Amino acid sequence: MTGRKPNRFDMLSRLRQAVFVLLIALLPGVACREGSHGERSRRMQATVSVDKTTVQLGDDLEIRIAGVPDGWSGELWVNSGKHRFELKSTRYVLKATRKNGFSTWVPTDLYFFLRDRQYGDIPVAKGGALTVRVATQPPQ
Repeated sequence: MTGRKPNRFDMLSRLRQAVFVLLIALLPGVACREGSHGERSRRMQATVSVDKTTVQLGDDLEIRIAGVPDGWSGELWVNSGKHRFELKSTRYVLKATRKNGFSTWVPTDLYFFLRDRQYGDIPVAKGGALTVRVATQPPQ
């Protein structure tokens, strides 16, 4: 500047430069933190299993969840979320009833959504979906 009083354009230009420099300095640190969390989530994959794939109405269905970190939580949706159950244990027992969303007409779909302590999604093997059939006649 040549001794003249700075105008609004000059001040705005300097402010933009300062913000740009600040962003350049901060973004690499943010990207590293995001990347390390994303990598941690990709390495960690939970598995969900059931003790039976065919049940009778009224039977207990034992659900086991493995590969989850401390402090995890989750939700089980039966048939597209019409019936939801909170998960906080690696072993969960669900009664196969119509009230809980099980049907004798079509296979019953179970969807699992798990989160870690920081509310980040935990990937579940097989996309977190299982199918259970309800038999209409007892096995012989």
